[in-house]
Amino acid sequence: MNETRALAQLACIIGRSQGLSVEFDPNMDTAATNGKAIVLPVVANLGTEDHAVLIYGLLDHEAMHCRFTDFAVVKASNDKPIVRSLANLIEDVWGEREQAIIYPGCARNIRKAMEVMIQMGWYRGPDPAANEAPASMFLNFLINGLLARLYLLPKLTEFTDSYRQMLESM
Repeated sequence: MNETRALAQLACIIGRSQGLSVEFDPNMDTAATNGKAIVLPVVANLGTEDHAVLIYGLLDHEAMHCRFTDFAVVKASNDKPIVRSLANLIEDVWGEREQAIIYPGCARNIRKAMEVMIQMGWYRGPDPAANEAPASMFLNFLINGLLARLYLLPKLTEFTDSYRQMLESM
């Protein structure tokens, strides 16, 4: 448990160094930010190397939103979920590319975190039994395809192909 506490404290220190607060919320299933605070999901035991990689990547991704997201646009699109999802999808890819120019280490951290999320099953391709809505399948097809090109991860290409096949069979 000392490793868990140390990693959580490190996350808070990194956040403070960028003028952000960082907190862990057991009710969150993904990371999020409002531009001033980053909220990370609680992992059962944050003491492994993979968890450290995950925390660094999530922090860097959410810090990207703090740097580049226009939160007034986010707020204005709250009642339009498809618009918000598309804007976030484009911003994720564009913002991470822009951030990599300024902070190349962030790109490496985010890519490694994606590998860990795939390995842990937190990020995966479609579940044919889940009866996913077509709009959701299309958004997942887009984000996986764009991130596959950005991160050069073959697993994301597999996810993209799976979503493509599901969409084509509709």
